[in-house]
Amino acid sequence: TVETAAALAGWYSAARQSGTVEVDVARRRHVRKISGAGPGMVTYRNERTIAVAPRDERALREGGRLV
Repeated sequence: TVETAAALAGWYSAARQSGTVEVDVARRRHVRKISGAGPGMVTYRNERTIAVAPRDERALREGGRLV
């Protein structure tokens, strides 16, 4: 599940054209909004980085990775 979500996140990133994309994964409890920062700006800790191939939703569905 985490790898599927990371592949989808990689698809929507600026690095979509790369062969592999590094995505940081953290539990929700380790993600905090940055006070005074713009929308969507967060800081996180206790993350791990995984390398995945960016995949769009259609490709993930065809591969049986999305329901």
